[in-house]
Amino acid sequence: MKRTCAFFAVICLMLSAVAVRLYFARLDNFVGGKYTAFDKNDEEISVSISKGYERADISGDTVKSVIETLKARIIKTENVGDITVIYAYSPMILKSVKLHGVTINLMIAKTSDRTVVGSPLIKGSY
Repeated sequence: MKRTCAFFAVICLMLSAVAVRLYFARLDNFVGGKYTAFDKNDEEISVSISKGYERADISGDTVKSVIETLKARIIKTENVGDITVIYAYSPMILKSVKLHGVTINLMIAKTSDRTVVGSPLIKGSY
């Protein structure tokens, strides 16, 4: 009986740890601004925990602070008109996608007056 109780206690602790990790790996825990989450069908939802996409719209120049806060490694940078788009990987974000064979989980689009951060990619226009 003691072994069974101990086993269930360990399982409960492990599941709690996973739940905490999923909760704190959300983009809105690291980046301010207007937070939006989308499910796999591109429907807006209140919070994205393990599936779907997240987006934060931020005023001002915050690219450097986002990269530092998320301990992200920049994979690729491209310019589309007056927009700079950065693809990166952060060990603090759980969701990821493959882009040309490389794993990314963070996309940042920067214009002159705002920054959009998406995980794993930005949904919608920027």
